[in-house]
Amino acid sequence: MRNAGYIQLIEPFLRKHRDLVIETGDVPVEPELLLSLVRFASIRPGSDCQVLVILPEPAMVKKACEYAAKIPRTRTVGLGADDVYRKEAERITTKPEIVIGTSDRIIDFLRRDDLPLSHVKACIVHEPDEGDAAGFNADLRFIFSRFTTLPRSVIFSATIHVPAQEIVSLFRRPSYINIPELNRKEPAMKKKNRFDHDTMKKTIRDIVRRIHESEDPDELNEYRRLVNKNVSFFVRGYFAAYLLKQLTSGSSPTIMPTGNANTKANTKANTKANTGAEPQRATSSQNGEMSSIFVGIGKNKRVFPKDLFALFSNVDGLEGSDLGQIKILDNYSFVEVTPEKATTAIESLNGTEFRGRKLNVNFAKKKD
Repeated sequence: MRNAGYIQLIEPFLRKHRDLVIETGDVPVEPELLLSLVRFASIRPGSDCQVLVILPEPAMVKKACEYAAKIPRTRTVGLGADDVYRKEAERITTKPEIVIGTSDRIIDFLRRDDLPLSHVKACIVHEPDEGDAAGFNADLRFIFSRFTTLPRSVIFSATIHVPAQEIVSLFRRPSYINIPELNRKEPAMKKKNRFDHDTMKKTIRDIVRRIHESEDPDELNEYRRLVNKNVSFFVRGYFAAYLLKQLTSGSSPTIMPTGNANTKANTKANTKANTGAEPQRATSSQNGEMSSIFVGIGKNKRVFPKDLFALFSNVDGLEGSDLGQIKILDNYSFVEVTPEKATTAIESLNGTEFRGRKLNVNFAKKKD
């Protein structure tokens, strides 16, 4: 399987914002796979090292830097890739978002206080063979001791041997992925997910054409508002993909009609006729109500929904599925969180530093 295929398979684990232990076996780890986490790190341009990649050999650093240079809106500096310390120290002053280096050269920079780690959001590690792992992992323990806040971490290891297990103990409840096992499952998964891309493209173009030529914009806006209100911003792409899948597979999703007032009245009347009473109101856990949390930062600090999504998802015990709508205003924002996780989010984030200021995080005041 190519690395792009592995990225697609491990993406669900990446989206859960968990630490990962990836056992690669005999599969060569290319930079595309090694840096797959970068897309989920919510990198903010202009801030010091936010993604730290630790590799065992200078040749790997050089190759990874060549790939990372293609990542848009980011700067990368390699440490230990045949350059002298002085030249690399000059490059570090440009505040690169991604730093890739050998463990020993990274330690050199840390001991001279030339590499700040206060902004690191993700740490990616490629472990050497077991014979060289003991010294490498001793370096890792030193590097991890210099983190002010533990970043989200991923380790790629050919096999989870004893030295690797010592490093995994530094991670927070990691998920384990065995690539050779995924490789064995790939043929069945390909057969299950295969479809005709040309036919699908034709279907999509036909839908877009009908939107422009036949549909009433006002009516479509009603549907769009309904989707925006009930589907989280980060799930809308999957929502559209699901509807397209149902449309092209010839099956129809089980959805209650969202028609006019008469339709709603008939539905309500039918419910009363069948049960003899008004339907009971659902509890908050049943009807999907969320707790609204106030966050004292907004557009004036160039905050976007993805930034707050990443911030809240990094709280221990919270996953992407616990978050709902995120509303960004000029000076503050609101984030919907499942009621049972809201207090944990507030206690974890209130008073922490974000974008150069301490956050004020609390339950949003209800309107009178």
